[in-house]
Amino acid sequence: MQGWKMSYEAVDKSVSTRDVIRKNATFTSSKWSRDTLKRDVLVFGVIRTLPASERTEMKKLASNNYEIDDKQIEAMATDVSLAVSKILGKDINKFSHIKIDKLGRISLLAGVTADGKSYSEFHFGAGESSVIRMVMKLEGPLIIRWF
Repeated sequence: MQGWKMSYEAVDKSVSTRDVIRKNATFTSSKWSRDTLKRDVLVFGVIRTLPASERTEMKKLASNNYEIDDKQIEAMATDVSLAVSKILGKDINKFSHIKIDKLGRISLLAGVTADGKSYSEFHFGAGESSVIRMVMKLEGPLIIRWF
């Protein structure tokens, strides 16, 4: 990649209301040098595409002995529920989000069928879970990482 240069254009009305902004990234001295935009960035790792049954941090939840305290369960936020319902074409307003660890880094989704039967993320398709988690991040409080 030595000597590579990439250029791109972006719209940032706070910088220029009439024109695009031109930015560059070059690979010199064995590392990238970037002329970056300051912007909010959300990172969606590939782990979100794995079914819950294949995620290491979920193994303990798959046991019949694991119990969840009601304080760990949060109703799905209305804005998330509305957005996901439009994307998936099904009502998820009775779905919930269960925070497993105290920091909320490990969580489990729970759903409800049209006839009121509850089920966990272990029975979701990976795509369904992925869409819900992405919308939760997009509609939730921003954690800003500058690149």
